[in-house]
Amino acid sequence: MFEHLHKLLSLFRQVETISGRKKLQKIVYLLQDQGFDLEMDYSYYHYGPYSAELQAEVEELVESGFVVEEKTSKGYEYHFTKKGSEFLRSMEEQFEFQEVCLDTTQLKLLNEQSSQFLELVSTYAFLLKKDYKPEQSLDKTKELKPHLAEYIDNVRDFYDNL
Repeated sequence: MFEHLHKLLSLFRQVETISGRKKLQKIVYLLQDQGFDLEMDYSYYHYGPYSAELQAEVEELVESGFVVEEKTSKGYEYHFTKKGSEFLRSMEEQFEFQEVCLDTTQLKLLNEQSSQFLELVSTYAFLLKKDYKPEQSLDKTKELKPHLAEYIDNVRDFYDNL
């Protein structure tokens, strides 16, 4: 359990700020897809892969003061706090956890994308996990997300280069 919390807090430490609940969900999904094991269960919902478990854990981090959820005119922003940093450091000392180092280039790249684009990429990745072939996954993503057609041309290349 603490190892799981350690990984999630480490993600926030490295990214510092994430703008949007949807973006947070998609970043974590795509990181898991690429091998960062947070053990979150995802189901497909209107905006693509969604984890109620992740949302609940983030709410706990906010309630504990380790992460701040700030409502802005554009939605929500998540910021890692000093209290979160101190707690994470104490976990690493007490439980002798190794510092989790995500690929900062990959993390920055994901965080720079719009939530709409990440919605498409994560939907594409979700379908691949459901045994769709790449071309079928792209076609199904287009079918499920016609309102995001302007972004579709870059989805496969972006995913393949993650």
